[in-house]
Amino acid sequence: MNNYRFYSDRNKLDSILTNLIKNAFKFTHKGGITFGCERDGDELRFYVKDTGTGIKNDKLAVIFDRFIQADMKLSRGYEGSGLGLAICKGYTEKLGGRIWAESEWGKGSTFYFTINNVPVKDKEILGKGGKSMSSSKKYEQIDEYERTLLLVEDDDSSAMFLEVILEGLKCKIIRAVNGIDAIQKFENNPDIALVLMDIKLPEMDGIEATKKIKLINKNVPVIAQTAYAFKEDAEKFKKAGCDDYISKPIKKKAFARYCESVFVITASNSLKLNF
Repeated sequence: MNNYRFYSDRNKLDSILTNLIKNAFKFTHKGGITFGCERDGDELRFYVKDTGTGIKNDKLAVIFDRFIQADMKLSRGYEGSGLGLAICKGYTEKLGGRIWAESEWGKGSTFYFTINNVPVKDKEILGKGGKSMSSSKKYEQIDEYERTLLLVEDDDSSAMFLEVILEGLKCKIIRAVNGIDAIQKFENNPDIALVLMDIKLPEMDGIEATKKIKLINKNVPVIAQTAYAFKEDAEKFKKAGCDDYISKPIKKKAFARYCESVFVITASNSLKLNF
């Protein structure tokens, strides 16, 4: 079929597909996995289909919940489906689409998601001076961006530890030492794309700081970092506006991968798929 080129955020789309395909592999022990895409008017509809264990009907409504893994009874039955699917939902919505699943217990699942269909012609992909350039060169140019992260941590040793972990993420780190400081720095730096919020802070705690930050920009991800990870704490973080939480002590590699996966990428990329 014909090639089709469209505008979207390559990083977010790649993250959605990667999470869904990895999830399909995790639960498929025999049979196969298929994925694809089709145009549907103003939308592009993607799908990932597997012949795995499937999902029970009473769980379909909650599998995209960011805090699903806080419920230990549920997470043991669906280990690995909470965080990845929550990221997929968040990224899909940022791309102007929606995500849902259809499943039959014991026979498999199909995950669907849509994004806005914004076509682009080859002549619109231009380099410096208006000269045309290949899609690969355009990717290289767009990928040369610096992301800004707000690290809210009052303890110097903990802040240094986190900064070392985050060195490989190609991001600028702004540190705040309390909730009031966090709000001021967030207001003064509109390019902040991710907030790592310690909960126990002097002057103003992380819960109150998160509420005020979300009033300024409800779309920026705020990730709570805390030594408390009980279900009631997760609900408290969620009500305050936190998009997720990470329990201390923090594991280096997992933490770096996590921050990379939830970073808000604002660059607009061009993608090419075969239909």
